[in-house]
Amino acid sequence: MFSVLIPARNQFEDLQKLLGDLTPAAVDGLIREVLVADDGSEDPTADFCEDAGVDLIQGGLVAAAMAAKSDWLLILPPFFRADGERLKALKDFSGGALTHARYGGVKPREFLARPALGLIVRKADLISTSETRDPVVLLKRFSQSARRTI
Repeated sequence: MFSVLIPARNQFEDLQKLLGDLTPAAVDGLIREVLVADDGSEDPTADFCEDAGVDLIQGGLVAAAMAAKSDWLLILPPFFRADGERLKALKDFSGGALTHARYGGVKPREFLARPALGLIVRKADLISTSETRDPVVLLKRFSQSARRTI
C-alpha cells in the first residue's frame, strides 16, 4: 500500500480531479491514505481536504512524509491524471530492492515538466533528505536517480 503525497499551493481544482482519479485505487486497497503537503494555499484547499478526508500537512514534503503511515510513498503533482493503465502499473509495482522509481514512463529531465508524472520513493529515503523543504529540489533529486520506470 502507498501513502500518496501531493505537494500543492492554490490548486484546489486540480486536487479535486486527482482525488477522483485515485478513488478506484483507494477502493482496491492500493492507496492507504492521501496527504496534501500544503504550501500556504489561499484557495479552498483546506476546506476541500477536510471534507474529502484528506490530511492537510503544513511544513513541506518531508513533513508530509513523516506523517505518512506507509513505507512507500507515491508523490504526485496535483495536475497528475491517473488513468486505468497507470493505476494497473502501480498495482503491479513490487518494491523489492528498488529505492525509488519514476511513475509515468519518461526520462528524469521531463519529470517536473510534464503533467502525467509521479515518483515512488521509500519514506525513509525522503525523510533522510530533510536538509531542504523545497519540493522541486527533492523531487528532482529523486527523479534523476530513479532506476526504474513503472
